[in-house]
Amino acid sequence: MSASPQLSPRARAWALFCQLTEQLKRIHGLILRPTSFLRSAEQQKALFDQGLTNCDGTKRRSSHQDGRALDAVLERDGATLPLNDPAYDIMGSLWLTLDPRNVWGGNWTMPNGKRDIVHLEYRPR
Repeated sequence: MSASPQLSPRARAWALFCQLTEQLKRIHGLILRPTSFLRSAEQQKALFDQGLTNCDGTKRRSSHQDGRALDAVLERDGATLPLNDPAYDIMGSLWLTLDPRNVWGGNWTMPNGKRDIVHLEYRPR
């Protein structure tokens, strides 16, 4: 499946998430389980107040508010993998190969000092 560049940014992001899900399962036997997709300004502000993001939801919007970002954990054999599992680096690397406008949270540090390895984002601009 190839995501069409004519899709809206939200639809393109979703098509890319589906493509990633299929490839992780087929190639690596991993299940991508979304934990956060669309967020309201209030939900985003709550995460900002906890030091988990640089986006406060109003002055600086999150791509989650526009449906272009997804947070997800990985599962194998029915168990959720711990966040230090190397499979998250596989997920991030594969995500980056699907479209040059994709970004992965594993390449930055959150305000709390941790990498955001569960964050997958499509940036159309």
